[in-house]
Amino acid sequence: MRNAFPGGRYLAGIVSVWPYTLVLSYLRGIVDDVPKPLWRWLTVEEFAISTFVGVLFGLVVGHSWFAPDIADESGSSADETTAA
Repeated sequence: MRNAFPGGRYLAGIVSVWPYTLVLSYLRGIVDDVPKPLWRWLTVEEFAISTFVGVLFGLVVGHSWFAPDIADESGSSADETTAA
């Protein structure tokens, strides 16, 4: 996904992080003062907060984890440079 289009690495970061933020919304319901059922529909507020946090951290993860390799940009790999 990161090589599909110029902003693909950011989309890959969002897709990687966002499910974890949704799970955190469910876990928050477990440790809340008023216990909620584990499998329930998220409220609009919970969904909006997890989406915002997922996009925010997803952009950071996409920028740092899915950066293009230096070897990909130069057109040579590390094996070619060490063999010479």
